[in-house]
Amino acid sequence: MFQRLLNIGIYNSLDFHQKREVKILNTLALVVILGLLLGFTNIFFLGELYPAIAELIIAMTSIAVFFLNWKKRYEEAAFVL
Repeated sequence: MFQRLLNIGIYNSLDFHQKREVKILNTLALVVILGLLLGFTNIFFLGELYPAIAELIIAMTSIAVFFLNWKKRYEEAAFVL
């Protein structure tokens, strides 16, 4: 499953360096999302809402990286991350 996520946006027409860049972007976005899921438990312990808003914004930008890579907009994905 993780391999499929890491290969989003990788096509045969890309050269080696572009494939590596896309895979690195996907890896970083996946690490951010998994870290946010683990950190999301703090919201229950703190009882405050303010971290949830920041975490949702960061999670949405990380998901946008996968979407932009899927749409072959690699420069925008790198900028968003």
